[in-house]
Parts: sequence; structure tokens; C-alpha cells
Amino acid sequence: STVRGSRDFEATTLETVTQARATALEARGVEATAQADEGLTAALGRLFAIAEAYPQLTATAGFRDLQGQLAEIESQLQFARRFYNDTVVTLNTALRTIPSMWFAGIAGVQPRPVYEEADPTRRSAPPLAF
Repeated sequence: STVRGSRDFEATTLETVTQARATALEARGVEATAQADEGLTAALGRLFAIAEAYPQLTATAGFRDLQGQLAEIESQLQFARRFYNDTVVTLNTALRTIPSMWFAGIAGVQPRPVYEEADPTRRSAPPLAF
């Protein structure tokens, strides 16, 4: 019973990480990206807890591949957040300057929100210990 519960937890965790990864890659817009980022971070936390409980897991090639893919996704998300914020700051600044503000008013261009983490402690990548 305990072994089955542990196995089910591990399978559920892997499914959650896989789904969170897919959601992060498909996220469009600030809100969707923020939610995908939070889901991926939570799923990774559970995955790394399992890895700590089973050190032999980190020795497998499949887990190392997954770890590399997850690191790449985190890097892509971080780049996308920075690129988006830089672009939004440039746009919002232009909307406050003459003559851009006149043309923006005619075209109906509005300021855009900057992407910010809901939890400031999550601004850096979680520490990995394998």
C-alpha cells in the first residue's frame, strides 16, 4: 500500500511536470505566462523532492535529459520575461513623448502592463541540489 502510494505520487508528479512544461511552452500573454511559470515552478519543486529521496534517479540518462530540458525551458521563460518587459518599457516611454503620444492616441495604442512575479522570492531560479 505504501509502495503503491509512493509510485502513484511519483507518476502523478511526472505527469504534472510534463503538463506544466507543455503549458509553459504554449503560454501566450502576460497572465498565461505568469500562471504557467508558477505551475512549472511548483511541479519542479515536487520533482526535485523526489530526486532527493531517490539519489539513484539522478544517475539515469532520462532524468538528466529531463533536467536539461527543464533548465532550458526556465532559461527561455526568463529571456521571454526580460524581452517582454524591455519592449513594454520602450513602448510605454514612447507613449509619453511627443510626437509619439499624438500618433498613439490616433491609433488607439494603450500602455501595457509590465510582467512581475506575484512572489518576489521566485525572481531567481530555484537552487538545484543533485
